[in-house]
Formats: sequence, C-alpha cells, structure tokens
Amino acid sequence: MAARCEAAGRDNNEDNYQLSDNLETNQWSFTTDKTIALGDKGALLAVADGMGGMNAGEVASALVIETLKEDFASDTLTDDVMSSPENIKTHIKNAIVAADTRIKQQSATDPATEGMGSTVVILWIVGQTAYVGWCGDSRAYRFNPADGLVRLSHDHSYVQELVDAGKLKEELAFDHPQNNIITRSLGDSHRKVRPDVASYPLRDGDVLLLCSDGLSGVLRDEQIEHILHESQTEPIGRRRDLLWQAAEEAGWDDNVTTCLCYVESGAVVTTQTAPGMAGGKRKSIKRILRAVITVIIAALLFGAGYYFEKSLSFKFLPKSNIVTGDSVASVDNKSTPSGNELQDNGVIAAKTITTPQNEVFDTNKPDTTIMLGKQKYDVYKENGIKYIQYKVGKGETIDAIAQRVKDYCTLSPQEIMQYNSDKKNIKKGDLIKIPWNVITVNN
Repeated sequence: MAARCEAAGRDNNEDNYQLSDNLETNQWSFTTDKTIALGDKGALLAVADGMGGMNAGEVASALVIETLKEDFASDTLTDDVMSSPENIKTHIKNAIVAADTRIKQQSATDPATEGMGSTVVILWIVGQTAYVGWCGDSRAYRFNPADGLVRLSHDHSYVQELVDAGKLKEELAFDHPQNNIITRSLGDSHRKVRPDVASYPLRDGDVLLLCSDGLSGVLRDEQIEHILHESQTEPIGRRRDLLWQAAEEAGWDDNVTTCLCYVESGAVVTTQTAPGMAGGKRKSIKRILRAVITVIIAALLFGAGYYFEKSLSFKFLPKSNIVTGDSVASVDNKSTPSGNELQDNGVIAAKTITTPQNEVFDTNKPDTTIMLGKQKYDVYKENGIKYIQYKVGKGETIDAIAQRVKDYCTLSPQEIMQYNSDKKNIKKGDLIKIPWNVITVNN
C-alpha cells in the first residue's frame, strides 16, 4: 500500500483518508511497499473529500473517517457480516449511511459547520474480491496490464448524468465547465444519502487506486493509465509519487488524495473485464474501430473531391501562406525576427500578416495550429480577423492568462477583456480570443 493526502492546490486541506492492511488487528496503519498476507477480515482503503469551506469541510471528512474506523473495527466484522458477498455490501452501505447521519447531527448542533458535507469512496479487499462503495465523485480505479485502467466507481455528478443520458460525449466530460457539480454527497440535509456498492474479482498484478477529484480532475484516465503502465516495475510508493508529480505539473487547484494497493499474488488469474465497466482492452478496440472508420470516411471524401475537381473543373481557392503546427517544432521567446513576412522556415512576425480577401473559412474548424512555448493553440479567422484561441483552465483568471502568455503576447488583462467583451465572467472551458496581430513567434 501507499498513500498521500495534502492541501496541494489550496491553503486548507479538507480531504481525509485511512488505510488498514489488516482489519483483524484493530490498528489503522500500513507500511508503504511492505508485502503482507491478507487476513480473514481483509484490508480497507477509504478517501473522503470534505466540502463547506474553511474548517467545515475538514470536519465533515474527518467524521467520515472516524465513523468508518468504528464500523470496520474487528469486533463489528462478525461472522454474519463476513458470511456472504451481499452481507459485506450491506455493511459497506450501512457504514456510509452512518457517516452521513453523523455529519448531519454535527451540522444541526454546531452552526459553524452548517452546510458541510463530504464525498466518500471505500475499497474493502476480502479474499479474492474487491468491494467498492461510494457517494459523490471521489473515485476507485483498477489497473492491470491485461486490460489497462478500469473505473470501478461511477461519479454521482451532473456531468456524468449528461453522459449517461446521451446528452454529452464521454470524451467531453473532463473539460465540461460544470464538472465540479455533484448530485450525491454525505451531509446533504435536503436528501437521504444513496451510496452505491459493487464488487469485482481481483487478479495478480492489480493496482487499486482511490483518489479525490483533486487528482482525477486534473489528470485524464488515459494519463493515469499511462503513468501506471510505464511504472509497472516500480514499487507502489513510487507509482504514488509519479501520479502526485503529474497532478502538480497539470496545475492542480484542489486538495489531492491518492491511496494505492498492489495485489502481488494469490488472486484470481483472469483477463475478464470488470462487470459493467469499459476496460482498457475494450477501449482500445473502440479506438481502433473509430480510427478505421475515420480513415474510410476521409478516403471517401478525398475521392469525392478528386472526382469533382476532375469532372467539373472545380478549382480550390488559393490557400493562405500559414505555418502549420508541424512546421513549428519549438518556440524561442528570447528574440523577435526582424522580417515581417511568413517565411518557409516558420519564422513569423505576426503583426503585419494580412488575410487574403478571397479565402473561404469555416469558423467551426481551426485554420491551423501553432506552438507557442510548450502549448499548442488553434488559429482561427473570423470576419477577416485572425486570432488564437486560449482555453480557460480550472480556476484561471484573466490576470493569470495574461501572465501565462506574456512571453509572446503584450496585452494587459484589461486589453484581453476588451477583445472578449461578450464574456462578463470567465470560467473553465471558456475560449478566449487573442488577436494574431499582437503575437510574436520565433522558430
């Protein structure tokens, strides 16, 4: 096992967690990277992400962990509780309900904590099975080289409901501006808590991961999978550190908690994907099919265009002289070229570039892409004016955006807002226009 829980992107840490590598001992502890034999009552990992601001969120998540420690004490795990998978699931659900009740009682008696709440995700390893219970958007994953990363929990969130209803493509959920809205939590005085519980067979080589949305909100599942795949030979503590480092580099803006457990041996050996979840192998097949279909469609469109060009003497309008993303491998921000025309070697002095009057442009698609610093940007034209499109990150302000692009753009925050006067308040996912004529790029 390995774990880490810190304030990370915020001043105050409202996350909490707890691990026990042997519930029989009544000692809530573990030693990172130590190999142990699983006891009859199993091992537990739990993460709680508090909400409510100031200290209230911290209080809520602490109450969740305290309740779980009581409900998973050795003497509460009776023979009856351990007698069947259904009884084990019921015990998990009852423990989450008890934590919800405790938060609500505390809020009712202490005005300072009114409105506090918490998410929770629990993973209880019993024998050759992983039992998962959750409420909110803290997540449980399993990685295995056989089928990649599998999400074992299903977010209780507004965006997930849009995906489930077919109103939003799953690949767009990560960047949705309202992906922080949860639909279920502990401590909600207006609703009865409704946790979900599921179970999955374990296999040798499984890496089980619990995390708050401080991690899953800045790292896509594909990035988490890549890190765990590339670090297969590393101790589990090192894998934890690599996830942590990646979250920090991605610009975390929330508390981050990660709890991991590596199943070394003795589990079921199977390549079956977890029930009801899209495993890495299934995802790979879908990606391949999508790629094949895309190639076929592109070939058909190309063939149709070629036919019309030949048979109807259709001539494409002249293309503007623009550098594509592939032409600019890197940007050196130390100096500015003296020329004012677009050169074959990719040097641009963008302030004097003009737009051909007869050029056709689809505003729904970028005209090209270009690298500025380490970031790739789409280049658009609208009403004869060319600009790059900057996508606002989570928690970013206009001041932060101006600071981030200062090496190649001299606009002040106020000037950026003048070019985007249609946006009163920016939020994550907004597309900010930066005019091309104030951008300087070197190859």
